[in-house]
Formats: sequence, C-alpha cells, structure tokens
Amino acid sequence: MLETIMTFPTPETAYASHQAVWNALKREDGVKRNFLFRVVPSRQSGLSLIKIRSLEMPENIKPITCHKPESGSHYQFSLLAHPVKRISGQEYALKTEAEVKSWLEMQLERNGMNLVSCCIEFIPAIPLGKKKFNISLHAVEIHGRLLIINAHKAESAMIEGIGRCKSMGFGMLELKEIDNA
Repeated sequence: MLETIMTFPTPETAYASHQAVWNALKREDGVKRNFLFRVVPSRQSGLSLIKIRSLEMPENIKPITCHKPESGSHYQFSLLAHPVKRISGQEYALKTEAEVKSWLEMQLERNGMNLVSCCIEFIPAIPLGKKKFNISLHAVEIHGRLLIINAHKAESAMIEGIGRCKSMGFGMLELKEIDNA
C-alpha cells in the first residue's frame, strides 16, 4: 500500500478532483479505479494538496509505504465520508450525529475495527461537477479513535475505502498509531 501527496490547483468539484488524480496516475479510460484520494486544503492560495493511496504508482511518482494496521492496536483516525442509507433503491443523506455514528460503527465493524470515540463535523456539500448530474455530495468529516480487531480486514478497508463516492474523494481512512504503552 503506497501513498503520496501532490499539489494541484484547487479543484472546484469532486469530479475535477477525480480527473486530476486519474491523470496524475496515468490511468486509462475504462480501467477500474484502484486508488483512493483526499483533497486537503493548502496554505497556498489557489492550491490544494491531494493525498493519494494505491497499490501501485507510476515511476515518476515517489511514494512512501503505508504502515499496516496491527490487531489489538489503537489508532487515531480521520475520514471524509459521504454517509447515506438506501431505502427502496434511493439514497438518503444521514443528517444527524447519531445516524452518522451508527453508520460509522457498522462500517468499522464490517471492516475489522471497533469505534472507541469520534467527533463528527458536517461540512458544506461538495458539488459533483458532472454535466449530466447537477447535484452536490453530502460531506462529513469524522475524527476519532478506533481499535483494530482484524488487521487483514482493516488493511483491506484502507485500500478499498469506506462508504460511497470513493471515486470522488470520499472514504479514505487515515490511521495514526497511538502509543499503547
């Protein structure tokens, strides 16, 4: 699992972010997305940092290797999520902290982790930016602490992402180990 951070002009839409990363990684149309990314505001006006995670990177990009999660260890986490529930084929944004926390607990448990604590912040919706779809994506920033129960499942979640709209910059779970001493 590899990561890199690149500087880009600040994308105006989720789709513009996706296209910037797609082009930087030299992906071809029709190929399945095999990366996660997250746009991080920069102190430089008009620029953003885009953190990218993938199993492979082009030769011109110098990545770092990600730390693999370990069972029984506690981690601080950060996640930009697009939490939704599906009812009769329709998606509905989760709009309360209780709904988001319940969704997060379910997502983490499915991926070999237990939520210890979290802080949930609803942020302004992010415009999708595709010509055929005049919609914005509901966005929630979640920070907290979790416990790894199954390292293999947790690593898969770090590679595949959590929740919906991963191709638009959501779902990249970032972990930082906490000293367990």
